[in-house]
Amino acid sequence: MIKVIPLLFFILLSGSNILAQNNETKKNGTSLLENSIKYITLANKSKVPKEIAAYIDTAEVYYNENPEDSILFKILSAKISLNFRKKDYDLAIEICKTAIPLVADRSDSRLINAKINMSLGRAFYKKESWDSSFVYYDKAYNLYNELIINSSDTVVNYYKGAGLSSYKKGRIQYAKNKFDEAISELFIGLRNFEVIDFKKGILQILNNIGNVYYSNGDYNNAYQEYLKTVEVWKVLYPKKEPYTLFVNIGSILLKNEQFDSALVYYRKAINGKKASERNGLKAAGIYMNIGLIFKNKYSYDSAFVYFDYANKIYKKLDYIAGNVRTKANMAICYIEMNQINKAENLFLEVLPLSIELNQAETTEEIYNGLYVIQSKKKSYKKALIYYQYYVNYKDSIHSIEVTNKINEYKEQFETEKKDKDIQNLKQLSERQKIEKEKQVTINNKQKVISVLFGVIAVSLIIILVGLRRVYRMKRVSAEEEYKKTEEENRNKVLDLVKRQEVNSINSYMEGQEKERARIASELHDKLGSLLSTVKLHFSSFEVDMTTSAESKESFSFALDLLDNSIQEVRTISRNLSKGVLTQFGLSGAIENLRDAINSAGKIQVRYIKIGNTGDVLLGSEIELFRIVQELVTNSIKHSQSDEIFIQQVNDKSSIIITVEDHGVGFDMSNIKSDGIGLDNLRMRANNIGAEYNYESAPGQGTFVTIEINA
Repeated sequence: MIKVIPLLFFILLSGSNILAQNNETKKNGTSLLENSIKYITLANKSKVPKEIAAYIDTAEVYYNENPEDSILFKILSAKISLNFRKKDYDLAIEICKTAIPLVADRSDSRLINAKINMSLGRAFYKKESWDSSFVYYDKAYNLYNELIINSSDTVVNYYKGAGLSSYKKGRIQYAKNKFDEAISELFIGLRNFEVIDFKKGILQILNNIGNVYYSNGDYNNAYQEYLKTVEVWKVLYPKKEPYTLFVNIGSILLKNEQFDSALVYYRKAINGKKASERNGLKAAGIYMNIGLIFKNKYSYDSAFVYFDYANKIYKKLDYIAGNVRTKANMAICYIEMNQINKAENLFLEVLPLSIELNQAETTEEIYNGLYVIQSKKKSYKKALIYYQYYVNYKDSIHSIEVTNKINEYKEQFETEKKDKDIQNLKQLSERQKIEKEKQVTINNKQKVISVLFGVIAVSLIIILVGLRRVYRMKRVSAEEEYKKTEEENRNKVLDLVKRQEVNSINSYMEGQEKERARIASELHDKLGSLLSTVKLHFSSFEVDMTTSAESKESFSFALDLLDNSIQEVRTISRNLSKGVLTQFGLSGAIENLRDAINSAGKIQVRYIKIGNTGDVLLGSEIELFRIVQELVTNSIKHSQSDEIFIQQVNDKSSIIITVEDHGVGFDMSNIKSDGIGLDNLRMRANNIGAEYNYESAPGQGTFVTIEINA
């Protein structure tokens, strides 16, 4: 008993000391927490990156002395903002992903997760990783939408977050040229902003809806949206002019060829632009558009003045793409002014830069301009080369870079994989914690029951997953089979339509030839024989003629006229029987073929003739035409192309005919097995001394060249 009393005294004394230490620690902890919040607040207020970094480091020191989850999240938020300011988007993404598992146990975890996903979407947007950015903005929208549904009041921040995430999704779809999806997302964002009457958000979305309509060529709807934007602007900024909107409205009026009205808006806009680098580029763009207005009004001197303004600004800002575009427009003016040497020099100056900068539309215009110049100079071989380049660039505009798309999908996959890994680690940690608690509170029997239930649950999940997978595989298989059947039916219908078109065209051509032959026969058999009979009767009067020289001369002249009439009828009959080739030549026959096909309204044939017709034997002309006719028929049957291009280039030494389509093409490595028709065409060309070449590849169309000496 005596030994127990000192022991109790020692325990009570130790307890009082521990209690005092806990109170002191609690007091110090409160002070550390306040200091952390103080420096985080200073970091959020500062605009100098070095100061912000110093404040964050100081806040971290206090946090390490007294860790608190709420403070850690504030520190991470400040770091994310700092890295956005420093444009270090990769580090911002890494910090965001670190923050996600830290907010799982918070009462406001859904709102914090929405904000983190917004930051991730913004970081990937800045990196132009559109697909990854869309994924995170979509997650943010869904979280904000859940908050709106579960909230009894209209919480402004929830609607603002949902509207902003939809707005960003619309911007991403716009950047990917998915205009319908962009409009849908923007209108969803607009509805959210209208609920809380958020004017600035409404202003941004209306302007972007107008931009999407404009890019899609829907200028009337774009014009209406820009007018709505102007009205909202007047409410927000009654003392400021919407200069950017003036530019947009001017661009629509320019597209609609309302040049004077467009000029009014462009001049309003140019008055509001300052000499900063950003506004300098905008001002240069406006000057270029004003120059285009004067070009379209044929006021070339005024056009060159404004092109020169734009060129000087682009040069000052070292914006090479702008210089290239401006000089290309100046060269087009020179062509219209018939100063082709100046135009050619300008085009050749900017062509390498345009190709290097990947300005596809500008490069297309340059090649088209050089084609026109060489045609005017009658340099037809160069014209043909430039025309081919022009067609190739025209077809390649707006093509998608497959490598970039693959990288974006890979990045998205890695992002989702990391998210799953973090979630799995978190779940594993939670399970371990639960197991430890069970080991203390639950006996062996309860553990066995728990494990048993766990096995049953996992088995059920596996069975459900397996059934779902089997169902999905069956559904996918059925869908693939349905699509395959639909495709086969569609191909059969297309083949039938193609055959009908070819038969219709051939019937039309044969009908023409038969009609010519019938008319020739009528002329020769009926009118020719009738005139011959008249001549016989007329000759019988020769005996009864007076012997005067004047009468005999008149009679002889009449007989000569009758002979000439008979000969003319025979010539016309012979020409008609030989067909359009004899009457109009090779080019006339090809034009007749083109008109016959185009009249069907299904496939369009484009025929270009360069140079005067060379001298080719009639038999060679007929065979050439039959080869061209066979090539066109093959293209209609097999290429699935909407257009067929025929080009005939004549010079003093040769005639070059090209037949081209942009259809499905074929594999030239298989030509030995199934190329009988092509070999026959080559043999027919060789028989008339012509050189026959063809090029094709799957998905690249077919290009055939026939060259014969004149």
